[in-house]
Amino acid sequence: MPRTTNPEVKPMTLRTDQIPEFGLIARERFDDASALLEKGRTTGAIYLVGYAVECILKAVLLGVVPDGQVKATYGKFREKGHSVVWLQGQLIRRKVEIPPEIGLSLTNFTAEILDDRYDHVRIDAAQAAGMVSLARVVLGWGDEMAVRIINFKSVVRQIAAVLAPRYLGEHPGAKVDAYATSDGVYLRIVDPAFEGQGLRERQAIVLPYLVALPKDVLDGIRVSLLITPAEREMSMLSLEFDDPSRSLL
Repeated sequence: MPRTTNPEVKPMTLRTDQIPEFGLIARERFDDASALLEKGRTTGAIYLVGYAVECILKAVLLGVVPDGQVKATYGKFREKGHSVVWLQGQLIRRKVEIPPEIGLSLTNFTAEILDDRYDHVRIDAAQAAGMVSLARVVLGWGDEMAVRIINFKSVVRQIAAVLAPRYLGEHPGAKVDAYATSDGVYLRIVDPAFEGQGLRERQAIVLPYLVALPKDVLDGIRVSLLITPAEREMSMLSLEFDDPSRSLL
């Protein structure tokens, strides 16, 4: 990671104690399901892999919701958290990239879990093994997404701690917003000073503030939207920042 002499800036790190709680629970339930499968307890195995998939989706979702909405999201889990369809919809709403093969696995998995986990008849061993294999694929994807989002959320916090205060201190009429997704950070700066300026001129205004950030933080910024207050309502991309489920600043 690049070094910096600025004491306010801390390069991104990922420690083992930052692994999302639901991600750890997902792994535990998956291991339990695998143990039951080995013992021939196929129905119990499918029941638990259902929880494993549910928990890994929750781990990813909690990564992309704003810090101030985590508690409320836990509350929604009590109402709808057992629905893989609802969890998947929430992830899509927040721009979490779900590859087609993972989406297909979730669709097949959801249908079979709902039908089979409350069945009194013991499920065929091959079918149960197939469900466990599907869950393993989903958990692998979820682990990768959760770690990636943790890193991008760190970028948002760096923007909130370093970029926003400095920029707003010298541009009192401006507004800085950012939110994290699975593919990077979206940054918006709304500033009256951009009026009459082209894109290069606007970038030149913002660049001195961006260079105060470490390179790995800059690399995490996928989109930088630099607009005037008048342009704010005319940009479809800008409207994404006004969705209360997104902005973290």
